[in-house]
Amino acid sequence: MGGTRRWTSAAGALASVLALVAAPGQPAHGQAGRCGDPAERPWCATGLAPDARAGLLLQAMTVDEKIALLAADDPMGGPLGGFLETAHADTNNGIPRLGIPPLYMADGPAGVRQGKATALPAPIALAAGFDPEMAHRYGQVVGWEARHRGNDVIFGPTVDVLRTPRNGRTFEGFGEDPHLAAGLGAAWIRGAQSQRVRTVHL
Repeated sequence: MGGTRRWTSAAGALASVLALVAAPGQPAHGQAGRCGDPAERPWCATGLAPDARAGLLLQAMTVDEKIALLAADDPMGGPLGGFLETAHADTNNGIPRLGIPPLYMADGPAGVRQGKATALPAPIALAAGFDPEMAHRYGQVVGWEARHRGNDVIFGPTVDVLRTPRNGRTFEGFGEDPHLAAGLGAAWIRGAQSQRVRTVHL
């Protein structure tokens, strides 16, 4: 049972990576795009369902290639990620032979942390407004800045509910109320994803 869950999770992760390949203005199903020619790489056919594409891709991958997608490849992403305009929080080099593109990630539950960026209010202050529309706009700003800094994924929002005020990252969340955190978190996510970035909820 555990093995089935692990492979299901792997398929979901691959489906998410493949979704990044389908950028606006790309050719329709059956034509070559960022991923490659579907005649040579059937998982590149954007007309197929994400699960079907992931299944085809998994069959073509080696064990080493599957493992390679589980870790970052940029040694500067950890210590320098977020402090320089050109340093992502994490980077995965992808798998060129299969058409899996590099994946660039930014930290950002309280705004993009990559060089100079908009100084947004702390999310705990956003939560004090009880305003899902404002949370949506907050997510849009973070998503737009992340995307225009070359990122595919943003680490945020923080949707863990506050359990102890001694947590040093309490300000990045939406407080102790699960209903409020869920509602604002969902609105934030929709706003960020509207800018064509994936979100990783903390």
